[in-house]
Amino acid sequence: MTRFATGETELYHLDSDPHEFTNLLALHSSQSDEGADNPEYKGVIAKLSEHLSLRQSEPDAEGWWEAEDLPHQSSSDFGQRGNFHYPKPQAEASQGNVVCADLNKGAGSYIEFVVDVPTTGTYSLGATLSLEGSSTVLVDDVRDDASQADTGYPMKTVGKIEPGSDGLEDVSIGTVTFDQPGLKLIRVVSNVPKQRLQIDRLQLSIL
Repeated sequence: MTRFATGETELYHLDSDPHEFTNLLALHSSQSDEGADNPEYKGVIAKLSEHLSLRQSEPDAEGWWEAEDLPHQSSSDFGQRGNFHYPKPQAEASQGNVVCADLNKGAGSYIEFVVDVPTTGTYSLGATLSLEGSSTVLVDDVRDDASQADTGYPMKTVGKIEPGSDGLEDVSIGTVTFDQPGLKLIRVVSNVPKQRLQIDRLQLSIL
């Protein structure tokens, strides 16, 4: 079983499908009896969910989240597999590590994070990061919709960031208004064919 940061769940039978071609929870007209409403799969999902380590961290008093403590994922829709993300030691990072994203598969490749916003209102979005090329930052509510993971999914643009110095630096990205509390996606989208991003932390401070 795989559960994405955006909430979608995939289930594969590895004995009969070792390469994970058939998601048993995908509902198609030809397999309506084999989808998410099947009680057999509901039991399996509940049991496997007990072993997931996905958790939501809390920001500090100034609204900063450590990037490595947040659920995150890089774009991997068909044709963009080859983008990667991983933790990387970085001496100048606030806690000694960054989330490094190698976005190798063209403009539109992204790294995104999930944050839990407790209240409605207008927030200032900032980050401590380094990047090699121009990027756009998008925000959306987390939806239980597999298409939300696609490159090009319509989201609200918060701002654009450009390369600065070689090291990590604090950047102000823009403002965003949330009409309801809950889980939000913060997506950093590369505007260039290939680059490496290093993200130390993210900040949402209410205005």
